[in-house]
Amino acid sequence: MDSIFPQYQLNRTIFAEGTEHLFFSGTAYLGISASSEFSAYLKEGIDIYGTIHGLSRINNVRLRVFEEFEIYFAHHAEAQKAAVYSSGFLAGHAVVSLLENRADAIFVAPHTHPAVLSAAIQNQIDPAQNWIDSCIKFANQSEGKQILLIANAVDALKPQIHDFSWVKALPKNNNYTLLLDDSHAFGAVGEDVFGTYKRWKDLPVDLVISGSLGKGLGLPAGIVLGSHEFILELTK
Repeated sequence: MDSIFPQYQLNRTIFAEGTEHLFFSGTAYLGISASSEFSAYLKEGIDIYGTIHGLSRINNVRLRVFEEFEIYFAHHAEAQKAAVYSSGFLAGHAVVSLLENRADAIFVAPHTHPAVLSAAIQNQIDPAQNWIDSCIKFANQSEGKQILLIANAVDALKPQIHDFSWVKALPKNNNYTLLLDDSHAFGAVGEDVFGTYKRWKDLPVDLVISGSLGKGLGLPAGIVLGSHEFILELTK
């Protein structure tokens, strides 16, 4: 089938070669952007705040709605704090740029979203490596190391919800950070639309979740969830 160039708003179905098909690709794949009630709220927001607010979060002129959204989302996700970005890719890039410089060792799950992988990390990945076994082996042979684990919360293609309970068995003589991409979890996994932070927040790691809000939730934004200390450092 050749490329399809629709001249209408995408919904849960799409027409190709004169036939209607179910549409699960791209973003807003739950069809929320085609909801008239959802669109009405977006239009109301544009009428109040305009189409863009290009000032940074440290500017002396800021829209309070961003902070209100961060507080609301973090509360319901059961994270200490959140930071909103203009896209999920930018959110992931900001997080991994900060975390990779702290890590003594980095272990990456197969098929992890490139948004949370810098070029340097991608060049180090061995596709044949069993990342869990490698991490456990390194942790058991190390002491006082900063170990960064990176993975997707879900595999959207199989589909599969990944299990990170194995992290509980890692030796306590190292420090661990678990970075999860929740792009395909927001709106689909966990309670309500808030993803997997609540599911994994009690693991013995510094949990950081990053992801796009444009997949299930139909919002052109990205978000990072984590501790107060981490998010404050990130937003500097």
